[in-house]
Amino acid sequence: MIWKKKITKIAVPVLVGLSLVIGLTAATTSTATKSTATTSTTTKSTTRVPTQIPVLCFHDIGTPSSVAGSVDYYNVTLANFTAEMAWLSKEGYATITPAQYTAWLAGKAETLPARPVLITFDDAFTNDFTQATPVLQKYGFHATAFIVTGYANGDYVGIDNGTNSTTGPNAYALWSTIVPYAADGTWTIQFHAGECGHAYMPYAPASCLTGLDQADMTASAFQYYIWNFGQTGAQYQARVTAETTAGLAKIQSEVGVTASGPSTVFAAPFGAWGNGEDPWLTSYWESTFGAVFVQSIAKSDEATAHADHVRYRLELGYGAQSASYLAANISNSAFTIAGSSSTVGANTDMAAGVSMGQSR
Repeated sequence: MIWKKKITKIAVPVLVGLSLVIGLTAATTSTATKSTATTSTTTKSTTRVPTQIPVLCFHDIGTPSSVAGSVDYYNVTLANFTAEMAWLSKEGYATITPAQYTAWLAGKAETLPARPVLITFDDAFTNDFTQATPVLQKYGFHATAFIVTGYANGDYVGIDNGTNSTTGPNAYALWSTIVPYAADGTWTIQFHAGECGHAYMPYAPASCLTGLDQADMTASAFQYYIWNFGQTGAQYQARVTAETTAGLAKIQSEVGVTASGPSTVFAAPFGAWGNGEDPWLTSYWESTFGAVFVQSIAKSDEATAHADHVRYRLELGYGAQSASYLAANISNSAFTIAGSSSTVGANTDMAAGVSMGQSR
């Protein structure tokens, strides 16, 4: 994978990470009892430990683009999303929260649906809330939105490779949209990145570039959490820790959640987790989050991913994927507690290492 060659290994002591739970977590049953929910989704809970819990990854609801790396390249059509949710309901799946997922992953006793599934959305587009919410509520489902606080703040309009806006079909949701939807119980809010962590460098706010070697920043050099951009080990660690801490605090302040934990989850931007090559980063993420989600795990990285609680998600979108694709791929050994490698659902550009085709 392309980020491997950019990592500078520096022998430094491991820092102790913070432990925060961020999210407006509502019980699955709260949405299942909405008047719009269909009775087919009222799946009995069980104390039997599920052998696997599928985790699904969506981005924006809208018309997909054929241009790899463009914001709308990862879109799922509303028709396909609706068909996928209808299929899940018909097959008896019921949604769970991130806290329930991490409890299951840790082997804790947890009452779960007979067929649990965790539905997630990356980046928090306006359409995710306005168009996906009625569909989720129809089937009594709950979803998790991974928030980039820089996007929600409106700090990337027109500068992130010229693609970000607050209006139009690919608009990122601002806090004024996110907070009301989080409050209604259909959505749990989780951390995707802070101000700088999901930027294509150097298409980032000026504050994100301070102290970084801009000679290292190209269209293919964008992984803020993975690469040191000329900094020493201590400087790099301080930068990543400060940005993450500030992002978590911003989410907490906006959605009014009390911190405790470490039962929150994290979706690594671009699906990049460094493949375990930086012991400090993997240790920091493991101590901070109950699970780190990515869209591709190579066979050679399987053992490291399992040890560091790096978990696979099935990425859905790209236009052609609908209910039949979901049905064919929802059973996967990567969804077991033991986990395994998987690249199913990861876009072909990502698998091939094409920089602008990375998962977002």
